[in-house]
Amino acid sequence: MWIDPIIRFLIPPVSGWLFASGCDELLVDAWFAYRTTFGRDSWDISLDKLDRLSEKRIAMFVPCWQEGAVIEQMVDHNISRIDYHNYDIFLGIYPNDMATIEKAAGLMARYPRVHQATCPRPGPTNKADCLNWIYQRMRLEEETQRRRYEVVVQHDAEDLVHPKSFKLINHLASSYDMVQIPVLPLEMPARFAVHGTYCDEFAEYQVKDVYTRQSMGGFVPSAGVGTAFRRDALEEIAAHYRNQIFNVSTLTEDYEIGLKFQRHGKRQFLVRKAIPFSIAGDMAGDMAGDIASEGAPKARWFAPGTRYDVEYIATREYFPHTFRQAVRQKSRWVMGVALQAWDQLGWRASLRQVYWLWRDRKGLAGNLITLLSNAIFLYCLLMWTGHRLLDTGWTLASVFPPAGLVWWLVPFNTFFVLERWFYRMYAVNRVYGPRQAMGVVWRTPVGNVINFASTAAALVQFFRAKIQGKEPTWAKTEHAFPSREQLVEYERRVGGATKSRSTSA
Repeated sequence: MWIDPIIRFLIPPVSGWLFASGCDELLVDAWFAYRTTFGRDSWDISLDKLDRLSEKRIAMFVPCWQEGAVIEQMVDHNISRIDYHNYDIFLGIYPNDMATIEKAAGLMARYPRVHQATCPRPGPTNKADCLNWIYQRMRLEEETQRRRYEVVVQHDAEDLVHPKSFKLINHLASSYDMVQIPVLPLEMPARFAVHGTYCDEFAEYQVKDVYTRQSMGGFVPSAGVGTAFRRDALEEIAAHYRNQIFNVSTLTEDYEIGLKFQRHGKRQFLVRKAIPFSIAGDMAGDMAGDIASEGAPKARWFAPGTRYDVEYIATREYFPHTFRQAVRQKSRWVMGVALQAWDQLGWRASLRQVYWLWRDRKGLAGNLITLLSNAIFLYCLLMWTGHRLLDTGWTLASVFPPAGLVWWLVPFNTFFVLERWFYRMYAVNRVYGPRQAMGVVWRTPVGNVINFASTAAALVQFFRAKIQGKEPTWAKTEHAFPSREQLVEYERRVGGATKSRSTSA
């Protein structure tokens, strides 16, 4: 067929890339297996000790653009659930966003701990610009109250903040300049395959990738939510960047600030810990046991109807569940992390950090090649099936040479695919349980298509902006807050960690 020469031409470079990328992933996975087996966290602390620590003053930043539909629910819920007293919430809003302004005014009237930070320019600018203005508003509040905020924590307008996260941050901020609380999508029914790909990717990234990355000496990217900065360290960063902490010239200011902290010698830490929860939901008052380590109570790996008896201390939220929304969000991530960071920062880093820059940017090629490899596989499978069933002369020999390096790469690349599935299923199982883990295999092609489309869109948007000389604007994702029934289910699991707090400051 006319397409055979094209497939024959593509197979060697695609196979070579898959082999190189597979070796790269195997290195990280092998280190993770070693650390999980023989490593031990030394910082652990029990919940009762967390409760006895004096509370540092925390400022929670929430940048908002057209968040009138969710911000009131978010603030109401989190103030009622956060097991911490000494914190304030700063809502960054725009003068041309009346719906959010009205909600913010109502929240300020009800809660003395809620403050409004109005950006001077009409929105949307971008998230970094909004965060920078919130920071300035916080400084004015300090001058008024004559009290200094010791920690700054970032969150988004749809976040469910874990009741114990601020206490954990309070403890770790004494030793680390930047603390990242994991970010995990809320579960949705299996039919929402697009949202399920977020569960898969975030579970693997938070449970395995970043944990391994920091243990190998790599910098920890901020997730943009659940990220805490020690105030003194943040002031030092501000001094180096003309008081502009967050870079307004990128769509992923969170990724870049993590790199800034590493470059300025600041200590970073992704905390990967969990607390027990009761399936019956009755843990109230009896949760003063130790924070579970990775060796916490374990369920059998694929035992039907079971999952780990722990709940990760993590920020939970909904992510896009339609293809179009997912591509819109992920194209922003690809543009910021891979393209804009490459364009603005280059590869100026130590050899160890260059390796992690490579891993962050290899998706520019990998996301495109992975889907291409899937198409080649299906094409070859069709050839093989046709030959076996119909005895056609259309055989694999038409695209594969009878011998050579490509044939030798096939078993290695097959092993790499199975190995990647295994580790992703392991991570998803640890966070969501075996039922979700079993869906990894069929959701993987869905994720491949989304990542391909997102990378293609990011490349088009990036080079179009370059040609037109435009600065990036806030490519905002539409946010959704859980319904009352979904909140009840969420609180059934984590609500025992703390009793509902008074809604007054």
